[in-house]
Amino acid sequence: MKPVIASFLQLFLLIFSAGFTLDLQSQHFRSSMARPQAMLLDESFDFEPSPKWNTSSGQAPVLSNFDGKLMIAAMPDAEVEYWVEMPVGPQDDYELDLSMTLRNSGAILHNSYGFIFGVTPQGTRLAFTFGSEGQYSIQELGARGDAFVWQYDHARELVSYRFQQFIVRKIGNHVSFSVDGQPIYEWTYEGISGERVGLLVGKGAEIMVDHLRLVRLSSGPALPDQPATDISLLDPAIQWENGFAHHLASHPLQTIRGSLSPQGSWTAMWMNDEFVKVQENGSFIVQMTLLEGHNSFTFKVLLSNGTLLKRQLSVQFQQPFSMAKGLVEVAGEPIYSQTPDLSAITGTGRNFLVLIGMNQYSYWNDLHNAVKDCEDIAKTLVDHYQFEPNYVIRLYNEEATRTGILETMEWLQDELLPEDNLLIYYAGHGHFDEQDKLGYWVPVDGRMDKVVDYIPNSTIHDYLATIDCQHTLLVADACFSGSLLSSMRGRYDVNERSRWVFASGGEYERVFDGAPGENSPFAQEMISYLMSHRENTFIASDMIDHVAAQVTERVKQHPVASPLMNAGDAGGVFPFLPKQQD
Repeated sequence: MKPVIASFLQLFLLIFSAGFTLDLQSQHFRSSMARPQAMLLDESFDFEPSPKWNTSSGQAPVLSNFDGKLMIAAMPDAEVEYWVEMPVGPQDDYELDLSMTLRNSGAILHNSYGFIFGVTPQGTRLAFTFGSEGQYSIQELGARGDAFVWQYDHARELVSYRFQQFIVRKIGNHVSFSVDGQPIYEWTYEGISGERVGLLVGKGAEIMVDHLRLVRLSSGPALPDQPATDISLLDPAIQWENGFAHHLASHPLQTIRGSLSPQGSWTAMWMNDEFVKVQENGSFIVQMTLLEGHNSFTFKVLLSNGTLLKRQLSVQFQQPFSMAKGLVEVAGEPIYSQTPDLSAITGTGRNFLVLIGMNQYSYWNDLHNAVKDCEDIAKTLVDHYQFEPNYVIRLYNEEATRTGILETMEWLQDELLPEDNLLIYYAGHGHFDEQDKLGYWVPVDGRMDKVVDYIPNSTIHDYLATIDCQHTLLVADACFSGSLLSSMRGRYDVNERSRWVFASGGEYERVFDGAPGENSPFAQEMISYLMSHRENTFIASDMIDHVAAQVTERVKQHPVASPLMNAGDAGGVFPFLPKQQD
């Protein structure tokens, strides 16, 4: 067995060469498994890894070995996957045991390293990743891009040269995760295999790995030994899906009864940052006062191990109201007609289209499809709807600076007339400050963790409120874009002014970019709807309902929409009119 503590001379040389004074806590953890096992992979990195290890095409990690620890460095412009194929099928139970640390500063890196622990039946790689600001995440890494399955925020922040032990145990369809011996999450996913395991290194990051072991477990109990804490909503019965849930309420005062389990695994609970009293047996009751339309509630539970469990509940409440012009009644409920009468839409203003798309960021990870999404949306609207090329404004890549975006907003303030309409499509990175509850757009020149470089949602709101036009629709395909939203209402009149936001994900939600050369799922569904309805007049809420449902069904994100409060909205909605046929 390797020595637990390196010699004093070796330790001194390592610290001196790195140029810092933090203690190197090299811990050779060993998992204590209660089930018989067969060792399939045992890399303790006393020597170079075996030749069976692979790297993904086009990636060139820098590998080295120091005192029996593997060091992997990624170039500033390329992420690294370093993996090995294993004979572990979906019918097998297994455990992955890994000890590693970040070797350089993670202050400018998001999800700066992690590891692959399995493969789905569709061939999508499953990864457990760790962020420098204190996030643990499960991600699906597929040919169509990356998707977040689950995330803990406010975990213990990463410290360079502090080794942590990560264990993933798969038994049946149940997968459990622990960090330094503390269980943090349990997950159910059918058909996972362990045929690929390996390491992930973010752009510019360097990691040090002490050991990586994979064992096949023999038959035993169906569930992990220590289930993770979860929030159960019992009355009304509401089911979480990847941390999100939706509920339709019939009264403005909603009472929800629930419970936390297992007992003793939690410390405190909040709903929308208001403290919730939890009984010793884990039961709790919360009272909700609902606004008409969309209401968002965030449940947070501080666990005994110091991590934070978070769930987001969307509650829709609709007041009964009389029929309005342009509405039809279906099954006793008022909804908008899919084809409102053209004569009901007044005004002959211009339709302005502003496209903001960034693939190539100066500091943040590049995106695959932002510019393509913008161009495909533009082509669809110009070819088939009453949008003219001379009223299309494009800010792509190096043009989409903070200054460029704000100057465009100021130009719109001066140019648009009261009878004009404005559609803005933003495709890029978004940032949400958990402490201050503020959301931001990240322009192409925005530095990591420098909010002074970003554009606050409040600034976007103020511009939309002061651009004097008939209808404004902002479509934001970005992480955390739902933080722009207020509550929804159920009554619209196409002749009234409108200020709407349609966001590709919820307030705390990361969103799917898609495979290189394709569209994001959000953009793809929006384009599909526009193309299939290009001969009809429809309103934005029709498209929003369809696109949100399709995206939620396809991928693990939840588009949301609503009018903007205090921005000049008067009960209207953006109309889409087809080009007039010659």
